[in-house]
Amino acid sequence: MPTLGPTPRGVLLSLTASCLFAAMPPYVLLLPDLPGYVLLAHRVVWSCIIMAAGLALTGQLRASLAPVFSRAVFPLIFTATIMGVQMGLFIWAPIQGRALELSLGYFLLPLVMVGVGRFIFKEEIRPVQRLAIVAAALGVGAAYLHAGGLSWVVLTVALGFPFYYVIRRYQPLTPLFAFFLENIILLPPALWAICRMGNAAHPFAFPGWDLAGFAGLALLGTIPVLCMLTAGRLLPISLFGLLSYLEPALIFLVSLVVLKEEIPANELFTYGAILLALGFLALDGILQTRNKNAGAPLEESS
Repeated sequence: MPTLGPTPRGVLLSLTASCLFAAMPPYVLLLPDLPGYVLLAHRVVWSCIIMAAGLALTGQLRASLAPVFSRAVFPLIFTATIMGVQMGLFIWAPIQGRALELSLGYFLLPLVMVGVGRFIFKEEIRPVQRLAIVAAALGVGAAYLHAGGLSWVVLTVALGFPFYYVIRRYQPLTPLFAFFLENIILLPPALWAICRMGNAAHPFAFPGWDLAGFAGLALLGTIPVLCMLTAGRLLPISLFGLLSYLEPALIFLVSLVVLKEEIPANELFTYGAILLALGFLALDGILQTRNKNAGAPLEESS
């Protein structure tokens, strides 16, 4: 049975991550009515529990904790801080009425990733991918004009994650080990948030059904992150960045179809441009597959 190469596997993992991330908004509505920071803290706690249990069952728990006692922990503290800030901002911005700035940051992020791939890693960008970049840039430009500029919220999202992915791309740890340790590092502030902001004696001072919901939130948050981090190692940075546009496009569709939200008319152009960019990426994938298949007989005959 043929196996997928690194790029097809990376694309599949990236698509899986985007689909699971898009399921997050409707799932959160099923959870108890708690402050966003408390839900985020429960996600960290239960991610630690689930990953620790999985690692223990596979006999990898001790090996996964070894970097804590070495110099390898310092990059993890840095990446955990970036992850914690980004996850916290994802909750804080909508509460403060700055969701538009947050969305602009996520629209700008893939373009920054493409720039990192092109100018830092010297990756080539194919013609159809350039069309995708142009379409995405038009959508981001429209969102920029509507937001009235680039705030610190936009810049934190757009510039923070590229640092995170570049560092993680070259860490010797597996995505599972690294993400587990990042959550361990975030565990103390998460416990504080649950007890102080959630008015709970401990993280398990909730009804059983609520705890099951928190565990589901952790799974829904952990699996796509691991898929995304693995894809980031398998794919060129520029392609990885462009594929990230699938997530906001899917969230748009979920908001429209599942949550029955009304999308402001001034945002339709942005989402339309993003969907067009995704169409160009699909076309590029089809063309690359055809070119590879067309070249296969020549390679065999030689």
